[in-house]
Amino acid sequence: MGKQPLRIAALCVLVVVGGAIIWINLTAAPAKRQSSDAVEPAAQGILSEFVYTRTQGGAMQWELRAREAEFFQQRNQLTLKQVEGEAVSGARRITVQGERGEVDLENRRGSLSGNVVGKTNDGYILHTAQLNFDARNKTATTDEAVLLEGPSLTVEGVGMDLDLQKQSFALRERVRASLWRETRQ
Repeated sequence: MGKQPLRIAALCVLVVVGGAIIWINLTAAPAKRQSSDAVEPAAQGILSEFVYTRTQGGAMQWELRAREAEFFQQRNQLTLKQVEGEAVSGARRITVQGERGEVDLENRRGSLSGNVVGKTNDGYILHTAQLNFDARNKTATTDEAVLLEGPSLTVEGVGMDLDLQKQSFALRERVRASLWRETRQ
C-alpha cells in the first residue's frame, strides 16, 4: 500500500510536466529563420469549405465559396483555393470560378487565377487565366488572353475591361469576333 500513493504522485507530476511542455510548445512564437528572404507571417485562421454571403434587404448580392480559405490579419487579406463566386445585379446572375484567389478585405479588391471561367444566366461564358476585380467600383480587368462565348458570337482578344454598372465590356488588343445569325445550341 505504501508504493501506490507514490506511483500516483509520480504519474500526476509526469502529466503536469508533460502538459506544461506541450502548452509551451503550442503557444511559443515560432523560431525566426536565419534567411535574408522576407518570411510571410502564418495565417491566423484556415477554414475548409468557406462560404461568405452578402445580402441586402434579405436578397443575396453576392456569395464567395472556397474549398480552403486562409486569413492573414496583418494584411487583412484572404487567400483562397478552388474559388467560386456568384453575384446578382438586377435580373443578371454572374458566376465565376478559379483555382486560386486573393481578396484585400479593406479595399474590397482581389484577383482570381488559374483557369478562370465566368458565366452569366443569359448564356455568356468568359475564359481567362487571371481576373482582377474591384468590388467597390464593380469592375474587373485582365491583361491576359480572353475568350467570350455567347449564344450568337465568339469574341477573343488580349486584355479586358469590364464594368458591371455600365454593363460594358472592352477587349484591348488583337480582337477577333465571329457572329452567327442564329443562336447556337
